[in-house]
Amino acid sequence: MGAPIGRDDEHRALTLAIDAIGSVSSVLLLTGEAGIGKSVVWQSAVDAARDAGAVVLVARATVAEQHFGYAALNDLVSGLDETCLDGLPPPQRRAIDVALRRADPDGTDVDPAAVAFATARLLAAVDAPLVIALDDLQWLDRPSAAVVDYLVSRLPAAGRVVMATWRAGLASPSGFTARPVDGQQVLDIGPLTVASVHHIVKDRLGQSLTRPTLMRIFDLSGGNPLFALELARHHLSGGAQEQPLPTTLREAMQERLAPLSPACRHALTVISALGRPSVERAMEVADLQALAEAESSGVVVISAGRIGFSHPLLAAEVDAGTTVADQVAVHRQLAATSTDVEERAQHLARAATGPDATVAAEIDAAVAAARTRGAPQVAAELAQFAIAVTPAGDPARWARRHALAVHLFSAGETDQARQVLEALDAETTDPTWRMKALRMLAEIAYESSTADEAVSYATAALALAGDDPLAQIDLHATLARVHYNDFALALHHARMARTIAEAQADVPADVMAASILAEAMTAFLAGEGLDVAAYREAAVLEAASGAPPRLADSARAALAADLKYADAFDEARQLLLAVHAESVEGSDEASRPFALSHLPQLELWTGRWDAAEAWASEHLALAETTHQSGQAAQARFNLAMVAAHRGDLEPARHAATTDLADAEATGDWWSITSLTALLGFLAWSEGDAAQAVAHLSRSWQVREQIALREPGRFRHLGDHLEALVALDRLDEATMVVEVAEARARRLHRPSALNATLRGKGLLLAARGDRSGSELAFAEALAVLDRVALPFEVARTQLAQGQALRRAKAKRAARECLTEAERAFTALGAHRWAARAADELSRVGLRAASPLHLTETEELIAGLAASGASTKAIAATAFLSPRTVESNLTRIYRKLGVTSRAELAALVAKRGG
Repeated sequence: MGAPIGRDDEHRALTLAIDAIGSVSSVLLLTGEAGIGKSVVWQSAVDAARDAGAVVLVARATVAEQHFGYAALNDLVSGLDETCLDGLPPPQRRAIDVALRRADPDGTDVDPAAVAFATARLLAAVDAPLVIALDDLQWLDRPSAAVVDYLVSRLPAAGRVVMATWRAGLASPSGFTARPVDGQQVLDIGPLTVASVHHIVKDRLGQSLTRPTLMRIFDLSGGNPLFALELARHHLSGGAQEQPLPTTLREAMQERLAPLSPACRHALTVISALGRPSVERAMEVADLQALAEAESSGVVVISAGRIGFSHPLLAAEVDAGTTVADQVAVHRQLAATSTDVEERAQHLARAATGPDATVAAEIDAAVAAARTRGAPQVAAELAQFAIAVTPAGDPARWARRHALAVHLFSAGETDQARQVLEALDAETTDPTWRMKALRMLAEIAYESSTADEAVSYATAALALAGDDPLAQIDLHATLARVHYNDFALALHHARMARTIAEAQADVPADVMAASILAEAMTAFLAGEGLDVAAYREAAVLEAASGAPPRLADSARAALAADLKYADAFDEARQLLLAVHAESVEGSDEASRPFALSHLPQLELWTGRWDAAEAWASEHLALAETTHQSGQAAQARFNLAMVAAHRGDLEPARHAATTDLADAEATGDWWSITSLTALLGFLAWSEGDAAQAVAHLSRSWQVREQIALREPGRFRHLGDHLEALVALDRLDEATMVVEVAEARARRLHRPSALNATLRGKGLLLAARGDRSGSELAFAEALAVLDRVALPFEVARTQLAQGQALRRAKAKRAARECLTEAERAFTALGAHRWAARAADELSRVGLRAASPLHLTETEELIAGLAASGASTKAIAATAFLSPRTVESNLTRIYRKLGVTSRAELAALVAKRGG
């Protein structure tokens, strides 16, 4: 097919996009009124793309198909060779096959995110320019629309074009129509010219119109090509006798259908009612002659066994012209002949004329099938049908209402799910269903609202649990999770869940695992230590249960994160990378943000700042494309932390201030303590002690208020103490040191003990206790021998250098400050490097020649030459073993030796 008549500009834009596909990806959206010719332009572009050698995947949505999950995705995937599917890892292949009904489910529900991720991976393997062509986007089924949104939001820089038509004025289930993406171009298809109307009538109908008739048709149609063709067809059908012209497009459609026989009209009603009409399926309830009449009239097109209306407006007019009784009869016929549980349920629902418990039960089976294959939107629609046909007083009504809320929530319709549950709680007197409704409302509030609201719902649900131990365990565990504004209460509920579970004779493995994990995680946050054995016990029980939790919610993932906070960095990195790899290979796209949220902090703390930024950027992109607002906020926080450490303070301050305002509005104390700590660090990075203390004191107070006492969760203790000492608030600093040091020693947290001792060294120096200060700094550096925290080493050297300078120990101060400046520069902490350099400038000594040893280096060289161990040298010089090793490296370089033996020989020679 050549360029569509009168569509030169639009066709040129599409052709340019296809020609440029190798260098840039793009999204092209063709909009316009019904009948304006969007599909003609779209089809022309599809043909041009194929001619250009691109792989073209096509889906043409219909009104009926929008009720059948993954109908459009099935069409797209069908355009690929089967070998492409064979290249998918088994979990991803299963997700695609079950979603598209190519394989039977194995008892585990498919995650919709897994379907989207598997599709993206499938298309990424296409080693050629790829065009995804979607006609009538407004009728795309919602599960397919979610996949399309995911694909559009993650288009590679080049090699892909998405082309879609969308009828103006109609809502679309696809988000990118309302939320423009990079590279998106909207082409508004306008009316034809008079000349174009003349040519299209001649080309399509084989006859020309007189000039007066042409002008009349043009004026009446407004340049709408479909309307113009129907007007011309009507005019020419009368032969020599001129027929009055219809005045609207709908009237033209009605007149087009009017001559058809009753049998043909029945066949058209059948085709319209079928979700995916085929000749074989239609002939089960309509005869072949009627189908032939529908095809010869040009109302439908039959190709490769599939039947479709030649234009969606004809399908709409068939529906509008069919009586309710006829529609019910057709749906009953189709239900009786259907072998697919979901299709049969759709027809049963539309054929129902009143309550019917049998029909409702059949629809329940279809709800379960839709849920299993990862189509919660379809499951929710079917659940609504089941509720509609449930007889009054049937107790199954409450189960169906609850199921509807579950599927709405899974489909992202949080507000609708909340409304259904609130109505269920208000309308039923059954305590069990009220409890279930309140339990789920707590879950929704936890995900989208505030901790206080979640606690309120869960507490009300617990009051309705009665003597049901499993319900009590679940609700106590839920309260332990949602009580993140009071970890003392959270720990109480976690221990209640564990106590009740252990008192039962036969508790399911997944329930016992949840209770163990709830207690372990909450005890850790409350400052009672990390019980690794409990996490591992919970992981074993999860694996043994028939329904293991989502990877991000598993005991293994929780242990990985908490090991990070407990300074077990190597083990935490290994586990987090394993969780990330497993989420990728297992198509668990919803769990990937979990690992990505923890890796940036881990790499930042351990000095791998480029890796930290890369992980955080990947996290933000993924969280935004999967619409996880909480994860996106965490990714922004992590990026802000990296920027802050590098000295780029304004972006970090803007992000933290914005998110803090949101946290303040919802009373999210957990976020408030983290964000105020970040703002305090930013202020102290600039040397603003007053502002730093304002933020960090509040962060400390909030942590104490909510009983969040795990030191690893507060990484700015050193900033807090340094700023307090700088403001001469020594009594307040003493109180913080006493509390923090006791916790850090009890829990064996090197990072927290270092920060505390660093502050203590400054505090003691400010009180005039030089020997106490030196011992505090020496231990502060020594504890970091156990963990790799290069930024904290440099911070400690800077603080020690400041204390030594003020005590007039100039040579020792210079050595500490020089080391700090070097370390900050190597990390890329430019603002802190400048701060160390400024302190150095105040020491007042001439810089030592790099060819000569400093006083400390002379001491270390002599001790090493005498055979003293690194540990013994560190004790003698009041330095950490790590600092001794760093000094020895410089000594070797300066003196041109490579070993202690050579050093001993050289020292002996110099002594001689």
